[in-house]
Amino acid sequence: RHGKDKALSLDTLFAQAAGAQVELDAKVRAWALECGGLVELLPSSSAAPAAPSLRRLSQQEVHRRGRIEFVKLEDALADEQLAARMKQGKLKGWKRAIEKLLRCYQGDVGRLLDVSRSSMVLERPADVI
Repeated sequence: RHGKDKALSLDTLFAQAAGAQVELDAKVRAWALECGGLVELLPSSSAAPAAPSLRRLSQQEVHRRGRIEFVKLEDALADEQLAARMKQGKLKGWKRAIEKLLRCYQGDVGRLLDVSRSSMVLERPADVI
C-alpha cells in the first residue's frame, strides 16, 4: 500500500488483512471453479463416520497426496459435508510476520504484503488459464 493508506502498525495491518482475506478467498475460489481447481480437505474428525461424502465420489475424483485429500472445488461445494471440510486460507502468523519485518523490512510494516493468503491446487500446469 502506498501513501496515506499505508498501515502504521502490525495491529492495523492484521485487521486490514482479516478483511481482505474474505475477498481473497472468494477470488481464488472463483478462479478455481473456472480452472477445475482442487481444494484441500481438512481431516475428518475421529468421531465422524469414515467420510460418506467421499465414498460417493469415484477414485478419480478424490486425489490424495499422502494423507491429504483433495477434491474438485465444484464437488466440494455441491456436498455439505465436503464443503464443511474445505481448508480455508489463513493469515500469516504473528511470529512469522515479526520475523520477516525485522529480517527483511527493517520494521517497515507497510512493506509486509503477504499477510492474507489463499491457494488452490491444479492437476496440470496447463489448467492455469
